[in-house]
Amino acid sequence: VTFPDVPKPPPPKEPDIPKPDASLIKVLHLSDIHLDMAYTEGLNAECGEPLCCRPPNKPAPPGRPAGYWGDYECDLPLRTISNLFEHLAQHKDRFDWIYWTGDLPAHNVWNQTRLQQLETMHTLTSLMKLHLGDKMVYPTLGNHESAPVNSFPPPFITGDNSNQWLLDSYLLDFSHWLPSSTSSTIRKGGFYSVKLTTGLKLISLNTNYCNSENWWLLINSTDPAGQLQWMISELQASEDAGGKVHIIGHIGPGLGSCMAVWSWNYHRIVNRYESTIVGQFFGHTHNDEFQIFYDTENPSRATSVAFLGPSVTPFKGNNPGYRIYELDGMHSGTTFQLVDHHVYYLNLKQANLDNNITWQYEYSAKGSYGLNNLLPQEWSNLVDSMETNNTLFHQFCKYYHRRETMECVTAGQKEQLLCGLRTAQSHDSSHCHNIAQAYRHYYNHRSC
Repeated sequence: VTFPDVPKPPPPKEPDIPKPDASLIKVLHLSDIHLDMAYTEGLNAECGEPLCCRPPNKPAPPGRPAGYWGDYECDLPLRTISNLFEHLAQHKDRFDWIYWTGDLPAHNVWNQTRLQQLETMHTLTSLMKLHLGDKMVYPTLGNHESAPVNSFPPPFITGDNSNQWLLDSYLLDFSHWLPSSTSSTIRKGGFYSVKLTTGLKLISLNTNYCNSENWWLLINSTDPAGQLQWMISELQASEDAGGKVHIIGHIGPGLGSCMAVWSWNYHRIVNRYESTIVGQFFGHTHNDEFQIFYDTENPSRATSVAFLGPSVTPFKGNNPGYRIYELDGMHSGTTFQLVDHHVYYLNLKQANLDNNITWQYEYSAKGSYGLNNLLPQEWSNLVDSMETNNTLFHQFCKYYHRRETMECVTAGQKEQLLCGLRTAQSHDSSHCHNIAQAYRHYYNHRSC
């Protein structure tokens, strides 16, 4: 990619912390819903197949039937997701708009059709309109939206081999919320930009163009849809106007499943426009985590953070959850910086035991981690602390899965998790050199 011949502004000064009575903007983040229309209570939840709790699985042996509201080895039934939307509708005052970062269909990837994918998307957007139609919703495409899974051809692929069938339906289903100005780039490659409010723009990326399991990228893995170059022009326009930008996508740019060359270019863009980008929000991993960007010239200085939101699906061991961000709100001199974030979750095991759902408050970032603010350097300091503070790390790990029983992990997992938090550029572990020493300390002093 190429950058405009415009000097990079000086690194942003640490903004003043908003006063307690200052106005806030609140944003709901939903990710990785993975609705399973074939989920069946009582079927085997440990069937030995990629996805269980659905036909043709047989009834479970004693002790492992799929629960009424869901199971930790499966995706969710429609009734549980409907309950989530009903719950959110009852608490509309908690958020102003919604980021929806992809992965709507279930994990039965071996027998999905295009029609089934579109039916899932239509079912969920219809639920959203029914319960939250008066809230603005801004989506991204997950890797599971296509059929076959992960298949996102570049725009120059036409005809039946293209995914125009998906992009056209995506635009139609979300037309309730997205303005017509987004249609050209959505039809081209599933990405768009939109004004959120005065001074704040949203860039929604199709990160399937960095997905290492998207075999179409063998043709061009650098910028197959011209999306990154378009992103630079959008960011430059915001910089010129003195505005700020949020970025949403599905696959976090620092994950190993994001192609190295795409991630490298993305990291360069974030580094160049660090004064303009005030928030990045992704999903994909199903875990509650983050990735820190560091200055390419001063590697000790954190420049940005990508927040990876918790999944709604419990698939592979997590409790369902969602996150709400608080931003510096609409007032003179607003920075739109994140002030705090809050996570809510469903104790799935208890819901099945009680045959009753309760979405519970789990934690706030500032309160639970003792953060002074949510600026990048503070998150970097948090990782520093977790390297040697086992209690703090166990707390993070519990929130990572949203389960008390998942609190304690092995020393090797600790090293891997902390390295991942420091890695916003895929296949680059250069910021992990201090973690091995902390790993040995943890191994010698672990309490689990």
